[in-house]
Formats: sequence, C-alpha cells, structure tokens
Amino acid sequence: SSDPLSRYNAACVNPYTALVGEVLCHNFQLTTKGRRNVEDVVNSLKSVESLGNKLEFGFGIEDVVRSMVKSERGCVCLALCAALTDCYSEDMAVEVLIEMANLVKVDGQYMPSSESWKELLHACAGVLSTSKFPVVAEHFMQLSKEEQRLGTYQRVEGTPKAYRGCSSPKSIAKALFALSQISRNEMQSVTLVGGADVGWLAAISDWLLDLRTQITQPDGRVFYTNCESAKTVQVQVTYLGTDGTASNSIQTVGKTYYLDN
Repeated sequence: SSDPLSRYNAACVNPYTALVGEVLCHNFQLTTKGRRNVEDVVNSLKSVESLGNKLEFGFGIEDVVRSMVKSERGCVCLALCAALTDCYSEDMAVEVLIEMANLVKVDGQYMPSSESWKELLHACAGVLSTSKFPVVAEHFMQLSKEEQRLGTYQRVEGTPKAYRGCSSPKSIAKALFALSQISRNEMQSVTLVGGADVGWLAAISDWLLDLRTQITQPDGRVFYTNCESAKTVQVQVTYLGTDGTASNSIQTVGKTYYLDN
C-alpha cells in the first residue's frame, strides 16, 4: 500500500532492498525471548517533535523500523542490520550483507547496490542502542586476546597492527547462516573459532536467537555460558590462541566454521 511505501521513501530506503534483506533473514527462527527483545527495543524508541509539530527527530511513530517489526523476517533484518552498524564499519557491514545475498544465490541483476544497502543500514542504525546488545557484544569481543578490534577487513598482507581488522565478510556470513540452521533445528551445534568477531556472533546467538551459548579460551577455560550443562551447548565459541591455533580440547558436535583472516 502507499502508506508503507511512503515510510520507506521518507527514510530514503529502497523497498526492494528491504525486501531482499528480509529474504536473507527468513531462515532465522526467533524464540519468544529474541522476539521480545526486538519488540521491547522498538517500543522504547523515542522521537522529539519540533515547534508546531512540523518535524520529528529520532524514530517517529511512522518510522520505517516500526514497519519492519510487523513480520518475523523484518524483526531479524532490523536487528541484524542494527547489530552490524553497532560493531562494524559501514563498508564492512555492506560486505557482510552482500556475502549473505551471494550465499542465497541472489542473481547479479537483482542484487541491490552498495549504496542501497547503506541506506538500509542507516535506517536501522541506533535501534539497539537502548538495549543490552551493545554492552553484551562489547564484553564478548573484549574476551579476545587480539590487539586488533573490529573495523575493516584488511585484504592486503602486511597491514600494520595499528589498523583495525576483522575476519572476512564471507566467513562471517557463513557463520551467521550456521546460526540460522541451529535456530531451525536443522543442525545440532556449531563451533565458531576466531578473533573478536566470534564475540559479536556470540552476542547474536545469545541476545537475538536465544541459543545455548558457551565461550571458552583455547586452554578450555569457560568465560561465559548461558546453559547448565556443556552437553547441551548449541553454539561453542572459542578464541584463537596466541599462536593462531585453537585448543584440541574443544568438543564439536555438528559442523565447525572457522573464521579466516
């Protein structure tokens, strides 16, 4: 209808790009907790009206994000885009979305442009700022021993450590799809091994998808768990050791995704 289309137009978001974004997220199955987390965040968003109520600043009552949460796919797309903008650079977030689109085989002629993805990310940016997600993600990412923090994927070897780096967009996209398979009970468990990125993925697993998550160091020490028994862990997260390798003591059931640098 014209009303929803006007909301996307007001937010400078191409409705087709939002539709493709929701298609990328249709495999994620939310639980009651994850759905409530997203709905609570959107319900807490505020807007400020100007003199004479001529303009609204912030997330207005007719904002596009409120339209997105009317469907489950929209909820996941909104949360994922907001989570990407919270912790990654704009270019990196776009690359992750493009790699997700490639994994579901979106044809080149139907692939939204980078600028269109950026517009969608801009519309979703800041939605999770009032939630616990940024705090949880920051805490999990700091558990990594790496000096580098999330930022831009460095494709050139020999990049100085002063530059922020992260895993390849393709490996992050594959790990996200692995989480979606677990949320749909198509896979029993997954082990994610890498640097600070796996902390961000652990936050997605814990806060958004409500999966049984455990974070360990390569020596086997458990830093975080939201389940009572290790046998019930669905997402095992471990950080690379100082020698770049993970401990052999990690028990894996199902499929392991290794985030390459």
